[in-house]
Formats: sequence, C-alpha cells, structure tokens
Amino acid sequence: AGRLDPLLLADELAREMVAGRTFSAHEGWREGPITFPPTFKFKVGTHNYMGEEKAGASSGSLAVRTDSAEVEILNGTPVQVQQKRRTPAWCDRVLWRSTNRELHQLSYRRSEMTASDHKPVAAAFMLQARHLVRPKVEVVLQESRRQVDQQAALQRPKCTLSPNVLDLGEPLQLCEIRTVTVTLNNTGAVEGLWHFIPPPSHLGLDDEDPALPAWLTTDPVEGMVPAGGQCTITLCICVKSDPAAELDALTPKPMQLDTVVILRVEDGGDLFIAISGSCSMILPQVEVTNLDSGAVTPLIPQPDVGPSGTGQEARLHSQDLL
Repeated sequence: AGRLDPLLLADELAREMVAGRTFSAHEGWREGPITFPPTFKFKVGTHNYMGEEKAGASSGSLAVRTDSAEVEILNGTPVQVQQKRRTPAWCDRVLWRSTNRELHQLSYRRSEMTASDHKPVAAAFMLQARHLVRPKVEVVLQESRRQVDQQAALQRPKCTLSPNVLDLGEPLQLCEIRTVTVTLNNTGAVEGLWHFIPPPSHLGLDDEDPALPAWLTTDPVEGMVPAGGQCTITLCICVKSDPAAELDALTPKPMQLDTVVILRVEDGGDLFIAISGSCSMILPQVEVTNLDSGAVTPLIPQPDVGPSGTGQEARLHSQDLL
C-alpha cells in the first residue's frame, strides 16, 4: 500500500473533493480507502499498463517518454512505438453518500478483467433497511445479473465463419484434389482457440469418432484467432476410394459428399460449415503400351464417358498388344 501513496497524493479527484469543488465532503460524499493499483490505462487483453516496458525485451533496449509517443532505444537507434505512454491513474471510482448512519461500506476493490483499457471497480455495502419492498429488490437483482452477463460476454471471443455454406459445383473425379478456403473472423476482445469436433452421437454426446470425413482434410487442423483479427482455413477434398461399396465399371453411382463440419471455438460456441457435392465413381481410363518390350507404362487416368455424356461407360484401351 505504501507504494501507492505518492500517486494518491497527486490524485486529481481527491484534491477536488477536499477543495470542495466537486463531490464535496460537506455535501456528504464519501469514498472508501483505495488499496488497489490504478485502473487506467491498460493494453487491451493484458494486465500491462499502456507504454509499460514489455517483459522479455531484448537487452540494450530502454523505454523512455516523449511528449507525443513512446520511443524505444535499441542498440543506440531510436525506434518509434505507436502507443503513447501514460501515467497510471484511478479513473474508475465509487463515491457514495447517505442521509443516515445505517450505510456501511464493506469492501472496495478492482476487477482484473482484460476486455477494456480500464479495470472496473466494485464496492459492497451493508444497509439496515427499515422496510423491505421485495419487487424493487428483485428489479435491482435482475439488473445486476444482466450487467454481470454483459461483462462475462466481453470476456469471450465472438467468431463467425465466411463462407459457411460450400457448394463444390461440378462432380469431382476419383483422386482429384479440390481446395476451398474459409475465413474465421473474431470481433471479440479476447483471442479464440479453435479446433474441429466430431458430430454428436445418437446419445447427444461428443464421441471419439473422427472430426472430419475420410475425404476431407484441413490446413491447419486447429489454431488461434487473435482478438479483432482473422485466420484462413483451407479445406482439401479428395476421394481416393469408396470403402462402403464396390465400384461397378458398367453402372457407376456417384458418391455424395454432403456433410456438416463443426468448428468449436473455446468459450465461444460452435460454428458450422455445410458442404455439398458429389464425386463421379467412373473407373479411370488406362493405356498400356510397350508390352512387347516387357515394359508397362501407366498413363494419367482419363475418364471416358459414353456418347450421352452421362458417364455410364468405362473402357480399358490398349495399344501395341502385338
């Protein structure tokens, strides 16, 4: 507490109250003892005062104050820093007055929230009431709960996906690779950790099933989106085989690629990506050459569709068999 005394002696509000120019003690205004550090100004998302020298700074660096901004001296070279350095202050206060002696302050403290450049303060009081009007008490309690919920919401990431509906368009071919990208935006004041989760089971619980179908991969598979920032996620679609059915060269059936992928942001809810498409399961066309020399050279698969373009035929061609 002794370390705060020099700052408290220079506190502007306290001096104005003593002088009687605002919230005068003669009018009954009071404030409990301040035993907490200054509440302003912090770097959002941290407990560091604006302009405070960063922990782990390189040796040989020194933060000094100028009239307009902070300058860091690194190896003898001045480097301009965007943020302005400020003297910490108590800009968040609880003042109170009572017409009787039945109101007593029990506590006066600072919150450690990081969603703002301020640290909000709270005070607890004990009041001996002559009459209890329960409806009015309920209104006060409901408003207090609403404010608590609002503060809690500020401590959560607020993320959206764009786009969240993906149409793959033309059917894919076997082993064809197609990629699409989505952007994860965070408009909240705190960072968000994200990863993909499997769809819920019939019991309504997350299980140990794969988070993604076999034909879908992502890059990255998990990550962090900064506060007020965004990150890009690449989805790669590739069907290598259909383990659930045998491929029929004469009557191939397209494989439907319809799924909903769930992206979970820790303490920020679940987001969904709806994917729709299909994959043509026609067997690839293969050319075999140079059998007379004993060498077999496979060529790049080229699907061969029938005259109607419906993909109902697949042929195996060969050359130079004799």
